[in-house]
Amino acid sequence: MTGLQRAILGGMVMAAAMLVLFGAGLVDWRVLLLAPVVFGAVSAVKWETTWTDRGSVMSDTQLSALANNAVSAASSAYDNSTNLDQYAVFEINVDFVSAPSAGGYVNLYAVLAPDGTNYGSTSTVAADVGQMRHLGSIFLPAVTAAIRVHSPLMTLPPGLMKFVLENKSGQAFPTSASSTVKLYTVNDEAQ
Repeated sequence: MTGLQRAILGGMVMAAAMLVLFGAGLVDWRVLLLAPVVFGAVSAVKWETTWTDRGSVMSDTQLSALANNAVSAASSAYDNSTNLDQYAVFEINVDFVSAPSAGGYVNLYAVLAPDGTNYGSTSTVAADVGQMRHLGSIFLPAVTAAIRVHSPLMTLPPGLMKFVLENKSGQAFPTSASSTVKLYTVNDEAQ
């Protein structure tokens, strides 16, 4: 089945569902007029473009000597209110002095400012991370060489935010100026 055939079939199914809802009195007749326009206009959702490099969002300022089971200080503000990027991949660059434990990982959190001014708690107490938005976990290989690892694809909220990293690697981050967290973003495009 081609993409066009899927779009037509999807539109027909949606139109039938709207007629059932109209018959039950759950949808106004004006919605039926818009159904072909709304549901038939998009034939595919694809990636808008390839990754956009947004640069380092965390550095040694937050990560230097970060102990195991500790929470970093919050990063500088990252403003996603203009780009409105939907998806993110975070890249961690670190050179551990001692290898992380097998199965070691870091958790990445966002501290949001939904009103554009006031951020939620940026506590560095591990018990307080539940107040932050968990973006995801990034597993680390158990090696002492410099590593570059990427997160799974994560949803990025709109607006202002700061990032916080929780170290669950089994080792402290190094004190040298080598640890960074970079942000890459990508968006959907309806065609």
